[in-house]
Parts: sequence; C-alpha cells; structure tokens
Amino acid sequence: MSHHCLHSKRFLSQAGFSILDVAVVIGVLGIMLAGFLAGYKIYQAQRAVTVTEENMTAVQEALGAYVAITNKYPIPAHYGLTEGDAAYGKEGTNIGTCANATDAVGKTCRAATGVPAGKNVLTGMVPFAELNLTPQMVRDGYGRMLTYAVSADLTATNGADPVLVGSDLVYNHHVCVEYQNIDVAGNFSTVSCAVNADPLLNNPPRAIALVSHGKDGIGAWLPSGRQFQACGALADGSQNNNCNFGGRFTQATATTVRVMHDTGNTVNEGRRPAIMSATGSRLNDDTLQTEIREDTNFWALDPTDNIANRYSYHVGIGLSTAPDAPLDVGGRILVEEKILAEELCKDGTSTCLETAAIAGQKPEMECSALGMVETVHNNVVKCMYPVASTLCPGNQYATGFGPAGQPICVDPPYD
Repeated sequence: MSHHCLHSKRFLSQAGFSILDVAVVIGVLGIMLAGFLAGYKIYQAQRAVTVTEENMTAVQEALGAYVAITNKYPIPAHYGLTEGDAAYGKEGTNIGTCANATDAVGKTCRAATGVPAGKNVLTGMVPFAELNLTPQMVRDGYGRMLTYAVSADLTATNGADPVLVGSDLVYNHHVCVEYQNIDVAGNFSTVSCAVNADPLLNNPPRAIALVSHGKDGIGAWLPSGRQFQACGALADGSQNNNCNFGGRFTQATATTVRVMHDTGNTVNEGRRPAIMSATGSRLNDDTLQTEIREDTNFWALDPTDNIANRYSYHVGIGLSTAPDAPLDVGGRILVEEKILAEELCKDGTSTCLETAAIAGQKPEMECSALGMVETVHNNVVKCMYPVASTLCPGNQYATGFGPAGQPICVDPPYD
C-alpha cells in the first residue's frame, strides 16, 4: 500500500501543477485582468464623452436646419414622457413654471429665475420628432436625455429674426451661461452672464443651451420618463443651475479643466473632467453646448438665385436719416432697361400715379370721341373737346384763345 502511495505522489509531481504554480498563474492573470479592466474603464469614460459631444453636435445642426426652414426655434418637448405618449418628442404645448421634478412631468417649463426682467426661457427635452432625429440621438453618452433650453421669444413666428433697437440689430437671447474658473491656488471665480453686453468684450446671453448632466446624472431625465437623480443632490453643486428649471446655466471652462488637471485636483472623465472643490465634493461634471446668433446679413439668395431682403426692415442708400420705405434712395437711380413698380409717388406724400394708368391699362385713361387728354389727376385723365373753327387753317381745331385773343389751334385727335 505504501508503494502505491509513493507512485501516486510521483505521478502528480511529474504530470501536474503544484499549488505554487497555480498561484503564480492566477496572480499573473489577475494583474493582466486588472490592467484590462482599468483600460476598459478609461475607454468607457472616453466613449461616453465622445458620444455625448457627437449627439449634442447633431442636435445643434438639426436645430440650425429647422431655423433655416421655419425662421424660429422649436419649443422644448415636455419633461417626463415616454414612447407611449402621443406628445413624446414633439414641441411642448403645456407650458408653465415648474417648482420641482414632480411638477415638471408633462410640462415644458418656463424659467422663473436667472432671466432678464420681462423675458422668458423655456426648458425641456429635445423635440426630436420636429428635428427628424431618433430618440437615441437626443441622449448623452450615459444613456440619459439631453436638456434643451431656448429663449422663448425665439420660438415665436419669425422669432429668429433680429429686432431693430435704434440703429442696431439685436437678437432675443436670454439664456445665460456662467463660466466657472479656478486658479492654481484652488480659488474659484465665476464669469457671470452680461445681459445686453457687447459680445466681443463680455459674456452675452445665448439663444439656446444643450445640457448633458454628466456621469453623476444630477438633474438628468431617463428615457423611461423619470429623473435619474434629483437636482440639488450636492449641496455646493454649481451644476444645480443646470437642472433647476431656471434660465441660468454653469459650465466649467477649458482653462478650469487644464488647471485642475495640472494640479492633479480632478476626476478625469475624458475631455470634460469634473471640477472638485477644496473639500473634495464634486462641483460640476456637466457638458454644455450653446449658440449665439450673430448673422446680421440682410441679404440672401432666394430659391431662384435672386438677392432678397431677409427681413421686413427698410433699407436706405445715401441717407442721413432712417429710411422711410422698404428701399429709400437719397439720390438718382440709373436704370438701363426697366423699372418694375406698381405706383410712382410724390416724396413724403400719398399722391401716387399708378403705372397701370401710364401703360393705358385703365379705362379712366381714355377720352371719348373727339376728346383730347389735357391733364392727368388722381389716375384719371381730364379731357378737352376742341371746336372746329374757320379761324384755324386746314383741319385744325380751336381749343381756346391766347392772351392777345388769337385762337389756339391744334390738330385733330385722330387721323
């Protein structure tokens, strides 16, 4: 029996692995797996950022196409709807103020805070049905719905047109975006939204804002119609501005991202790291894309490649004052062929001559038999009827007498 046991031990040592061998292999596999998991985690984080940016860019491009066709921005879709709802992904019709997430369900929210006096900002989901997008294209890389905010005035008929204030064109931009900065010492500062400020010198309001609520998902809504995590979940979170149904939003700047990365005080999530406070609580990992309308070009090509005035404002040429007509020229107009017009009017008055009258297309511009046109008044001819007289030679008619009593003779009005 002892011989048999000895033979078994020899067989195990020659044909199998010792416990030590197995432990070494498991350790190596563990190290490899840990490296793989770490790399995969980085890939997932970067992929979430990439998908977010790609989808946000696609939404902005779709909004641009929508404005080009309709000359207005779409109203945000309602919060809290799902694919089974008839209004899912469509422009909102139930618009009102929203106190919290529960109050927001089934609504497009009108901002009550962070908006210039007398103005409104609407927030809600991206109306993908109006933009010819799929539901998947209006989600961020974490699978949550993008938030869409827009100046309410821009959603009205022709709302994308600027308004004339004095001699300046002003767009109805009321979405304020604050930018959060931090210096190398860890001191935070905020670049506030400058209402009605010079856009070249300050931080002007935006037309729209698209928001991804980041990896932590504070304030984000799910495709299932519920909120992923309540807004205000972090007491010192500046990203609460991005989910409180107001008209003011906060974004980490590129400078902030770089400084925080250089000082090692960041949680790296691709190109949009979260900003950390001195106590380590996360302040903002949201991603924003905004838009400022700066197109002040009056002129555009119509479908037949003719140059047309895009807006309903008057255009003046060579004037020292504001134009009084759609095209007001202070000087001569030289035309080689034709001028197409319906009326020719005396400057500054309503006295006009219809071009149809000049062209003889009105019966009021003709005299009866033997009548001769003397004058034209209010688009009607005044006729005179000469009398045959022996005072005039040949077939001429006398139309009156001159100062010396001599007859005024004219040829007959017909051959």
